Amino acid sequence: MSSRSSNISWNILFPFAVWTLWLHRNCIAFDNPDLHKDLKLETLAKASKFLYLGMIEKQNRVKVKIQVQWLPPPSNWVKLNLDGLINGESWAG
Repeated sequence: MSSRSSNISWNILFPFAVWTLWLHRNCIAFDNPDLHKDLKLETLAKASKFLYLGMIEKQNRVKVKIQVQWLPPPSNWVKLNLDGLINGESWAG
């Protein structure tokens, strides 16, 4: 399988090749021993779909800044820190 012909980098293509091979092996072992598929084409299709959907998501992502700040409670209330964040040395929250 040549990543040059598909323009998909090897670090993307390799996991899909291993996954496709594993799925094909399981199909032969458990379902249909006479299964004949084009594993190269199937691998390229899965990797291409992954890249396409990843690129669409990156392009459509809109970053919105949300300002977060702590506000003290009203004078007759007590506010507790319940997020679990503490200082490990003094156990202060």
